[in-house]
Amino acid sequence: NHLDEVHNLSAETIDIEGTAKILHARMKDVLDNQEWKIYKLLFIEQKSEEETAKAMGYKTTEKSRVAGYRTIANVRKSIMIKVREALYSDDGIDFVK
Repeated sequence: NHLDEVHNLSAETIDIEGTAKILHARMKDVLDNQEWKIYKLLFIEQKSEEETAKAMGYKTTEKSRVAGYRTIANVRKSIMIKVREALYSDDGIDFVK
């Protein structure tokens, strides 16, 4: 069972920082310019969606809505699909050392 395998791994066998660097480099190659900027803000700089929208200069015309909420949500969904593809493709990232 995959869940048992994951729970039985020791923390020393998983290089989280190294894997993150590899994933970030791969994402820079895979994502378009707008996606990369949003990826960097959300996942590398750990900004909130609201901070990301503000940094991207998004505005809203709807009352009580965070600027760019829909754009950020759509781009985030696209990014997550590409991350999964990078992790689980045949030439995926080996995160267990």
